[in-house]
Amino acid sequence: MQRFSSDQLPERDRIAIWREVFGREVFRIDIEAPPDSQFTADVTVQSLPGLKLLSGTLGAGVHTRRTRELIGDGVCDLLFTVNRVGRISVSQRGENRSLEGGDATLGSLGEVGGILRETAGESISLQIPRAALLPSIPNLDDAVMRPIPRDRAALRLLIPYLDLLQQSGTLAASELAPSAVRYIYDLVILVIARSPEALDMAGDRGARAVRLATIKADIVANIARPDLSAEMIARRHGVSPRYIHRLFEKDERTFAQFIMEQKLSRAHRMLTDPDLAEWSIAAIAEQAGFAERSHFNRALRLRYGASPSELRASVQRGEDG
Repeated sequence: MQRFSSDQLPERDRIAIWREVFGREVFRIDIEAPPDSQFTADVTVQSLPGLKLLSGTLGAGVHTRRTRELIGDGVCDLLFTVNRVGRISVSQRGENRSLEGGDATLGSLGEVGGILRETAGESISLQIPRAALLPSIPNLDDAVMRPIPRDRAALRLLIPYLDLLQQSGTLAASELAPSAVRYIYDLVILVIARSPEALDMAGDRGARAVRLATIKADIVANIARPDLSAEMIARRHGVSPRYIHRLFEKDERTFAQFIMEQKLSRAHRMLTDPDLAEWSIAAIAEQAGFAERSHFNRALRLRYGASPSELRASVQRGEDG
């Protein structure tokens, strides 16, 4: 995850630095802002295999564009943008659409176009390779610049899911990221597709899969809580504990197995992180959700073939990446 904030830049050169360094080199877009405005920007970028998630705030009057010069880089990914707060104007293919809070649209980074933030506000964008959606939506180009109203059911599922993934840190967990990306693809397909075949395909995969992915993200966010249980998760999601167990059984592992995998994965990351070398093993066990040190030691040895202290020592010797 990378965060870019205008507050970190000298006020006098803020617009110029943002335009040349962040705009052209990082985001590959041209950025303009009214010279008399108080330019503000705070953007977070998360890069995953097959997906880039950009979210944050921009001040009024900021115009971001893919110019004829910049599209020469050959990037032709799709950009799915949701305006969350304020009002933006999206232009491409000779069309111009005004998006209020909650509205969305699909654009193409391979074509000239831009987004003007008419009022200060917040948005979230997904940069998706065309190849990821094309098999499900053969007429994908027809979806570019099609208006997507805020009351679209799949859109109301997608935004909270993205929020939960960002807040819980699930996207940073490599073992969950591929599944999360697939579920995001399915939800985007549900938002933009019109053909019954595409909707049925994504819907069959998406409904249960997104519910399961959301629950997994919630578990990861609360892995250290001593009261973590199927009953607690069921209450938080308005379902029965039995439903929780059935979801995981269809995923070919039990609820308890998933929790143990996440606890051990967190413990391993912490034990092999040089920045946490000063942490005691007891503190790491607690942060990973283990109430008893003996249970922690046995589970770790069974999974990784080494005790906590042996894992930490192997990193100091340069044996563990």
